[in-house]
Order: sequence, then structure tokens, then C-alpha cells
Amino acid sequence: MTSVRRFSTGQPQSGSNASAGRGRAGANDADLANLRKLADAGVTGFSVKKINPNAQLSAPQIAAGVFGVGLFGWGITVAVIIFICAFHYVFVTVADTREWYVVNGAATWAQAEIERTLSSAIAARQAARGAFCRDLIQMPSDTAGFERAMMPHLLNKQSALREVSFTFSDRLSVLSVSRSRANDGRWESVLQSNAQDCYLLGLTGCADIPRVRIGWYLEGAGMQGDSLTWANDTDTPCSSPYNSSAIEAMQWEDEPALMERALDDDGYVDKAAEGIMAWFPSHSLLFRTGFYFNQDDPGAYKIDVVGRATVELGELSGDRLKDIALGEGGRIFLCSSSGAVLSSQKPQDIIKIQPPVGILSLKKAWELKYPFASQLQQAFPGAGKPPTELRLPDAMAAVIPLRVPFDHFAVLVIAPEQGAFRNDLLFVISIIGFIISTTPFI
Repeated sequence: MTSVRRFSTGQPQSGSNASAGRGRAGANDADLANLRKLADAGVTGFSVKKINPNAQLSAPQIAAGVFGVGLFGWGITVAVIIFICAFHYVFVTVADTREWYVVNGAATWAQAEIERTLSSAIAARQAARGAFCRDLIQMPSDTAGFERAMMPHLLNKQSALREVSFTFSDRLSVLSVSRSRANDGRWESVLQSNAQDCYLLGLTGCADIPRVRIGWYLEGAGMQGDSLTWANDTDTPCSSPYNSSAIEAMQWEDEPALMERALDDDGYVDKAAEGIMAWFPSHSLLFRTGFYFNQDDPGAYKIDVVGRATVELGELSGDRLKDIALGEGGRIFLCSSSGAVLSSQKPQDIIKIQPPVGILSLKKAWELKYPFASQLQQAFPGAGKPPTELRLPDAMAAVIPLRVPFDHFAVLVIAPEQGAFRNDLLFVISIIGFIISTTPFI
């Protein structure tokens, strides 16, 4: 049997209150009728209790309510904070870390390595002008003086300098100082000239160069002076009043070149013995200076000298500029200001063969096999371009020009992967944070 208990206030009601009471009583009667129907249907265990609408919450109830609301708000706040932290690490922090390392880590390190290689040309120029200032080289025919001044830089095992050539304002001849491997495997000096007395330099002393005004002399003779070209107060003409024959100047040639020479590195002794030739990217520094000149001597005359120091850049390829911190697909390239690729970890990134006759030439940065390579062209309008950073959905690329006097070159760093810059533990915790913070609201 269903036990039904009916409660009332026990107070008489009158007026509108009585009418309301009768309405509630009618409602209660209807409820009792429904309960009886359920009881007749065999449903038992019901107990009906009338709630007093005028009852007030006790202090424990109020405290429990406040605690529940606070706990719910705390849960919402924690969930939002966890979601924001996880989102920021996965989608912002990792990308920012990659960008910072590309610009301030990999690019800075590569710049130091590249400048160390290119500085051999600057050192050759400083040695030449120092020898002229101190009258250590007295005239264009002083081939021994040129050899003494240049060979310490050419014979240095770590030097990328391969050749220094000189031509003069008073004659058409060219004097070249270079190096080659001797029979014992050591470096030896090689002097060559196209002058009429070149046979005095030995069996290989005569160079197959036409005796005409060579093109790079005209380019070097037309260079602006240092005060206009370089912001370098220490690189002024010689302080002696007897050396005023030329306005000092230097600049890198506009375009790099491919240098053909026999393999002579230690790792290719056998192939070098077979006379195998190889092509190496190279770049040349033009500089203008002059001989010691006594302006008080009526018989003295000025002789301007234009030099050309050629640096081989092949040693910067391979593992020399490899940075494993960039990830498996990361690459560091040396490029000229025109965008020509001069070094890479892979040879196929540097050389291309142009059909139909198979002409070898250097690739441009925007010809590299990357989906975004075409966007790199805007970063190479010429020397002096400010750093350019490309943050793409699937990669990070940065073009960072070198400082003066190497600003004719730029470092291109490409980091296509974010995994190399991600802490695996923090990444897993962030994913768990995503799940925990969003599950209650799903």
C-alpha cells in the first residue's frame, strides 16, 4: 500500500489567502488523486511532503552554496589557464623559439664562419697596400716582393685565398700569385705573368692572358674612394706624404664565378694525381692602391695598382655550415647579394646545367626546391638589404646580410620543421592540458 502523508500549516486562512489556500488544496487533491492511481497500478514507496515556501536557508546551506559556486568558478579559471598555456606553447612558443634560433643562433654562427673565410681576401689586400706604403714592393717588375707579401696568406692551410692578381696603370701586363700542390703534397707558390719577360718566372711563368687592358682593371680603377664606399676611418691612405699615387678603394665583384682547377685537397690525392678537374664557386675582391711615390722627385711618376683577390668558397659547403639543431630538413646557405647560391650542404643546391649545350651556372636562392622558394626573390635586390624573415605555415626562412665589408653576401637559413625546437615532455603535457581543459565542456 502507498503511504501518503499530507501536511498543512495548521493556521486558518481568510480572504485572498484563503482563496490561494483553496487553490493549493485543490492542487494537492489532484496530486493525491494521481498518486492513488499509481498505487492502484502497483507502484508503492511514495511519500509526499509539502515544502514550506517561507523557510530560510541555514548558515551551513549558505556556506555550502558559496563553496560550490567558488569551486565551479575555480574549475573554469583553471581550465581556461591550462588551455591558454597549452595553446601558447604548441602554437606560439615553439614557433618563436625556432625564429629566435634561426636569426640569433644559426645565422650568427654561420656569419662568423663565412667572414673568417672571406677575410682572407681582405687580409691579402691589407698586406699588399702595407707593402706598397713601406716601400717593400718598389715597382711592378719586383715579382719577388709580390711573392713575399702574398705567399704567407696563400700558403696558410686554413686560408680560402687561391689567387691574387695585380695590374698597373702604366702597363698592360698582369702579375698573378697563386698556389698549387708540389710533388711532396705541400703547397708551393706559383707566379705567372703575361709580360714579355714572363719566362724569367720559370717554366710555368707565362700566363695565357691577352696583353690588353683587362676588364676588372677598368672596374677597379673606377671605384669610389674609401670615404664614400666604406665607413671605416682606419682604412685611410698611407700616412706618408710620399704615397699619394692612388685613392684607396675596394669592393666585391658584382657576380661570383665558377673556378676550374685540379683537385688538390688532402682528401682527393689519388684523383688529383689523375689530373681530374673540378669546379668551385668563387668570389673576388677588387682593390685599388698605389706604389710608394716621392712627389718631390722630378723623375717620379704615379703608378696606380688594381688588385683582385679570389676566394674559393667550396670549403663552406658540405658539413662546414651544417647545424643539426635546425632539424633534418634545415639548411644554411651562403648567397651573394644578387641571390646566387655559393655554398650548401648539398652540391645539387648550388650548380645547375642549362640546356641545350650544358652550361654550368650557379642557382639562385628562389630556384631551390622548397615550396616557398619563389618568395625568397624579394629578399635579394642587392647589397645593403635589411634582414628579411619569412614565417610560413610550414617553414621559417631568414635572409641575414653580413656586416661591412662583407655586406655583398647574405646568409640564408631555412628551418622547415618545428619538431627540432620542441620539448617532447612539454608538448605531451600541453596535449594532455588540451584534453583536460576541454573535456568538461564537451
